[in-house]
Amino acid sequence: MPITLDLFPYLDPLFKIHQHNNQQPDNLCGPYWISLLLAAYGQITVSAVDVAIAASTILPSHGDPSCWLPPNTSSLQGIGYEQIPTSPDLSLCGTAITGLIQATHTLSQGKFCLIPLQTANWQDGLSTLSKLCHAYPKIGRAHV
Repeated sequence: MPITLDLFPYLDPLFKIHQHNNQQPDNLCGPYWISLLLAAYGQITVSAVDVAIAASTILPSHGDPSCWLPPNTSSLQGIGYEQIPTSPDLSLCGTAITGLIQATHTLSQGKFCLIPLQTANWQDGLSTLSKLCHAYPKIGRAHV
C-alpha cells in the first residue's frame, strides 16, 4: 500500500539537526531522538549519553554489537558510555518511556514535556498524531 505523508508542521528544524548528526549511538535510540528534539526546538545541547544518564538507561554489559546493529553499520559508543550503568540481565536493559519523560523535563528545565502516544496500529497512530498537530498547531511554536 503506497503511503503519502504531508510534512507535519515545524519538522524542518528537526530535519536540519538530524542531517548534521551521525548514526545514533549503540542502544540509545530513545535518548538519541530526545537529544535531537531538544536541540531542534529548544536550542538545548545535550548528547544521547546525557539523555541516557538522565533517563536511567541501562546498557547490556556483554554481547556482540553485530547482533543489534543494522546492516552495514559499525558499533558507535562514544564519550561518556562508561557512565551509563550496565547489566548482564538483558531484561533489565534499555530506556523506559518514563525515564525519557523525566529526562526531557529535567534537561529542558521544564520547558518541554514528552507525551507518549501508544497504538497497536501504526496507521491509527499516524492519524492520531496528525489530528493532534492540526488541532494544536501553535503549541509547538509557542516554545520555539
